[in-house]
Amino acid sequence: MGPIQNYYVIPGIQKPDLRELEEVERKSIMKKEVKKVCDAFNVEYDEKKLNSRTRLRNYVTIRQVSMFLFVKKHGLTLKIAGDFFNKDHATVIHSCKTVSALYSYDKQFIKTINPLIGDIKI
Repeated sequence: MGPIQNYYVIPGIQKPDLRELEEVERKSIMKKEVKKVCDAFNVEYDEKKLNSRTRLRNYVTIRQVSMFLFVKKHGLTLKIAGDFFNKDHATVIHSCKTVSALYSYDKQFIKTINPLIGDIKI
């Protein structure tokens, strides 16, 4: 693996795949992505609650949308996406299906996550 390039968006230059980054840098970018999701849903970022087994709806939604974005937007493996929240790959699959289902009928949910997903086909 060569030297890490600047991953910020520069016109005409694509940012590298998150899978190619060092683990520390990848986790830092993933954490920023989760914070964006928290901001979109107006939930305070609390790493302890997000990584716990809590079933509070707002934290479950943050985890599910974040895992969906890790897999669909950034192309991470199910294992890497799940490991960030101390979950297994099956939980990530369930999260992706749940987000897709909510996106198909919940107008408020669509309005909230559209800025986050960009041009991803759901």
